[in-house]
Amino acid sequence: TTRTFVEGLVAEGTFGDNLTWSFFESGKLVIGGTGAMPDFNGRNDQPWAEYRDDVTSIVIGKDITSLGKYAFAYAYSVKTVTFEEGSKLEKIGAAAFLYTYVTEVVIPDSVTTIGNYAFAWCTSLENIVSHIPAENLFTIDSNVFILVDKNNCTLYVPAGAKEIYATTNGWKDFTNIVEILNRTRTAHERLFYIVYAFRERLKKR
Repeated sequence: TTRTFVEGLVAEGTFGDNLTWSFFESGKLVIGGTGAMPDFNGRNDQPWAEYRDDVTSIVIGKDITSLGKYAFAYAYSVKTVTFEEGSKLEKIGAAAFLYTYVTEVVIPDSVTTIGNYAFAWCTSLENIVSHIPAENLFTIDSNVFILVDKNNCTLYVPAGAKEIYATTNGWKDFTNIVEILNRTRTAHERLFYIVYAFRERLKKR
């Protein structure tokens, strides 16, 4: 007999023009629908504010084009943020992940703007995987990753893009910049880069 596990839905709603949110017992918050997320005036303006402290993971649907200001700010329990394959995300708004304890962020290749303080005070951030190609790389303010430990957080970038990341404002502050072989990493590749980053940190001690 095969048993199918169905996540328990705690709450859901709509916001913006064509967007939905769903919060599950597992702690997962899923943002679905199409288009741009609106900006919020602060954490208490978030539609899921009542459940924010219980959110441990966030999944952003592939048809979301923008994350609004303060979108997930102060979601202290968040550890992972996942963008669905084929993401059309273009903008990560100001303070979108402010004061979250996310450990890894994967930035889709479609992103063209990252607002001020987007990942500020994300002190648990260990890995940033940027799929933004060298020819589309843009400068970001130094406050985007303020108080992220740039000596120990590894920035993974597309093959051949290390030099331009290392000379572009906002990105060049990271000590460990590592090129990834291709856009989608296998589990083996993922383990390889994590081990590589760990060894590089040991060399600096």
